[in-house]
Amino acid sequence: MVSWETLRNEKRKAGLGIKDSKYWNAAAVRKLVWGVQNKEDRLWIKWVNSKYIKGTNWMDYNKPTANSAWYWRKICETKEKLKAGYS
Repeated sequence: MVSWETLRNEKRKAGLGIKDSKYWNAAAVRKLVWGVQNKEDRLWIKWVNSKYIKGTNWMDYNKPTANSAWYWRKICETKEKLKAGYS
């Protein structure tokens, strides 16, 4: 039996170097927020801008109700947390 903390250690510290999925996922969602803010030239970001944001300011965009996908609500929640942290 080996603890999760030991498995997450770097290989040079006798671990397997496994990434913590909680932190990895949080970073990935923050990257999506960043991409929407900067209107990166990616198909998904263009689709999000046409479907949800529709020409409004992303930082002023209000979190949607139950009519949107769960992933979009999570992205908006993350945006609000980041916005609160930098205000």
